[in-house]
Amino acid sequence: MTAMWVSAASAQAIDPFGSIQNRFRPDYATPPINVGGFEIVPRIEAQTEYVDNLFASDVVDVDDVILSITPQVAIRDRRPDRELRLDLSGGYAMYLNNQVDDQLQLRARGDARFGLGTRTRPFFGAYAQQNDSTNRSFSEFRDTAQPLRLRSLGGNAGVEQDFGPLIATVEGRYERTQYDSDDVVSGVRIDSGFRDYSVGTGRFRLAYSVNPAQRLYAQVELNRRDFDETTGLPVVPGAFLGNRSSDGFTARVGYARQITELLLLDVSAGYLQQNFDDPTISAISTASFEASLFYSPTQLTRLQLRASRSIDETFNPFFNGLLRTEFAVAVEHELRRNLVLSTEARYTVFGAGESGESNEYVLSGQARYFVSPRWSLRTRAERFSRSGVFEGSQNRLLLAAAYNF
Repeated sequence: MTAMWVSAASAQAIDPFGSIQNRFRPDYATPPINVGGFEIVPRIEAQTEYVDNLFASDVVDVDDVILSITPQVAIRDRRPDRELRLDLSGGYAMYLNNQVDDQLQLRARGDARFGLGTRTRPFFGAYAQQNDSTNRSFSEFRDTAQPLRLRSLGGNAGVEQDFGPLIATVEGRYERTQYDSDDVVSGVRIDSGFRDYSVGTGRFRLAYSVNPAQRLYAQVELNRRDFDETTGLPVVPGAFLGNRSSDGFTARVGYARQITELLLLDVSAGYLQQNFDDPTISAISTASFEASLFYSPTQLTRLQLRASRSIDETFNPFFNGLLRTEFAVAVEHELRRNLVLSTEARYTVFGAGESGESNEYVLSGQARYFVSPRWSLRTRAERFSRSGVFEGSQNRLLLAAAYNF
């Protein structure tokens, strides 16, 4: 989102709306490896994490310690007329108390944009994940409170076209997710494979801007969701069990503005509808919204507020495809040049029709300490709680060390 403000913020040494943790720090930065026109940044991270309730269940309460080693590499090619990036990571997670099987975790994502600086800008991307349930929207959050074994493949392609002050965007997206793990419901282990699914999405967006600091836009998105047929799972409430295959659309109008050099607002509102193939599941028809507010009172502090209502797209097999309403606040603060503190709170309501609602609360805090250009340390604590359907809570504590080559 902040890309639209580049020209307005170019005179500033620091982007006030970018992540403080990811800012360039000359004294704690390792130069990339240059190979031809590409920059390569390899790193490796070792983590140990204690989880007091592995399945986040009030019925099955077991703890575990997870050790993981994750090598990563980022490859970039940023020429004036294009941007190419590839992120690769692979690791191995070991559950020391043998509550679940150890996991090989893999993730790959590539994105490409062409025609930068011209009127026509095509773009495309692809990703693949294995046994990695990290949230696709918020990099610091897990999508689900318990370990999953899954495979997910997806891709997107589109084009941006300028028509004077108008910018039209057309994009198509497809993804397929398959599960190979167990969930725990009412003390019973259930094979999550019953919830394998695919999603196809088409999006059209038209934006109007004569000032780089503000923009009006309208967007329409169509989707088709296909879930595998379910078999008898009597411990699962009906809305979480039935055939959730559906067609739907979302239409919103929005306004984005950099109000001051320290305050950025992007808000949109409209309507969404989702019609399910299963006649026993009521259609979803409600208001839809998405809003973000960034505020940086100083160069050392950034506050972000988020609010949204949409059809859920997480990897959680029971909530994917339900109505998701979410509110979140995040704060980052650079306590010292090499020490960044952050905290985030999130409240989510999942609407499950006649089966009721499920409410989730997540509160996390993190500290990252840059020891040297090569080494950094990280600690993170998280509290998760769910009420309504599939009640449970969980506490996590993580310690990690990273090395940049």
